[in-house]
Order: sequence, then C-alpha cells, then structure tokens
Amino acid sequence: RTEAYFYLPVGFYNNMQGAVQLIGWDTFPDLNNHMRLIIYNSDKKARLFINEDNAKREITGAFTISEGVWHKIAIEQKIDQTNGWSNVYVDDILAASGFGDTQTGYPITRMRYGFVAIDDRNQLKPITLYFDNVILDIATNEVITTPSPSSSSEPTVSPMQTPRGRGNKKK
Repeated sequence: RTEAYFYLPVGFYNNMQGAVQLIGWDTFPDLNNHMRLIIYNSDKKARLFINEDNAKREITGAFTISEGVWHKIAIEQKIDQTNGWSNVYVDDILAASGFGDTQTGYPITRMRYGFVAIDDRNQLKPITLYFDNVILDIATNEVITTPSPSSSSEPTVSPMQTPRGRGNKKK
C-alpha cells in the first residue's frame, strides 16, 4: 500500500499537453518495467497501467481527480502474475480496481511520487502539482512517512535562495 496527498492547482488540466504520471514503481536498472498512476491528456482521467517488456496495459478503470483541493490517493496492490489485484482510493473511497497480472517478473526497486513522468515532447506550457505525506507500507509492514499537508487551502511556495559566490556583487 502506498498513499500520498496530491493537489492539482486550478488550471492543471488546461495546462496538460500530454500524459502525466503521479505515482509509480519500477524495476530499474534491470529493465524499464513499471506500474504508474497516469492521467491521460485525452480524457483528463487517471488510471493505473503497467508496462512489461514494452507492452503497456491498463490495470484499472478510469477515474477523476479534481483540481483545487488536496486529495489523499492510495494504491493497494497484490503483486502476482495470475491472482494479482489493484485498488485505487481517492479520499478513502474506492475509485478504481482491477484483477489479474500485476507482476513484471523483476524485483521492484524503487517508488516515485510527484511528476514521475510527463510527455516532455508535448508539454510546453508550465505545469505544477503538489504532493505531501507520502506513505509506503510494504509486505514486511515497514512504514515510511512524511509530514501531512497543513491545510486544505492552496499550497504556498517559498522561493529558493541561490547563494551568491564571491565576485557576484552588483555595483
């Protein structure tokens, strides 16, 4: 089980010019086999898909993630070639599920969150999303967490300061 809070700012879907992947595991560096929570640009709906040996297939139905509010998105999976299953929850309500092959045949080596991947050939407009409170609960019951979002309002971003080196002073 993994979960994270996501905030898609108002206008996120208007700025999408290609697919956006929000959560995913993969088998890097052995192969580029992976599972992703993806939002397709064509219908602006999310679903899980798996890529095994360059063959992509959807493993859940489609569902909507609304803009302008924080949503807790959780994915529960049984990784198995024949009896696997996947459930996706939005704010603790089952949004999509699927049954069957959820295994790529290689060990899962990493989990990623945020802009896991975007369609960089088509994405020319600026696009922003926020995520927080990532939790990963693996079969050994080891839980990894980060702090939760502080409010349901739009996130604020603090500009990063770039340290100035010697010789960068303006006259």
